[in-house]
Amino acid sequence: MCIIYAMESEKSNEEMLFTKKNKIEAACIIPAGGISSRMGQWKAELPDKEGIPLLLKTVLTATKACHRVIVIGGYRFTALKDLLHSCQDIEILENKNYHKGMLSTIQTGLSIIEEDFFILPLDMPLIGVSHFHRITAHHVAGKISRPIYSGIPGHPVYIDQSWKERILKMKGETLGRSLDMKDQNLIPWTDESVIFDLDSYKVYESYLNH
Repeated sequence: MCIIYAMESEKSNEEMLFTKKNKIEAACIIPAGGISSRMGQWKAELPDKEGIPLLLKTVLTATKACHRVIVIGGYRFTALKDLLHSCQDIEILENKNYHKGMLSTIQTGLSIIEEDFFILPLDMPLIGVSHFHRITAHHVAGKISRPIYSGIPGHPVYIDQSWKERILKMKGETLGRSLDMKDQNLIPWTDESVIFDLDSYKVYESYLNH
């Protein structure tokens, strides 16, 4: 939990008490090493609608859902650690090869885990705790489970530990491009929350205003 944001709302506090007893026995990897080139500003510190930096919002959601949260930084790593100084019970790693792409950042996180894990980018503010639980409820052993909306695969992605060594050996910039459709268990979703990411400042402004 991030201390400075513990007093969110009565509903959030109730949710936190519930999920404390019902956390998923899985890790959540949050890749946060990129330079946010399309955004034009560092995404991690941009505020969401409630004024909470996007990275902190994502970490808070993940800590409610999963028993372990790992944030992997790269670009502006010292600033990232400062941004997370109020958060307890999370692990922060540095990917010095962050310029190689998100796959290398995910691989850095995988190097310290032995359990099943989620992957959730920091720029998806519509993801909530219920997303994690629904995805695990529909997981197929041996597959990579992820939601899909309007034909587009989204996040969070849920992967069992049997995939760890294969992912560590993958090459390229992104995990998605290294996967075959037969490897994936796609879970139909009814709204765009699972594909809505803040990939440009124009989208970010639209998110804030609507």
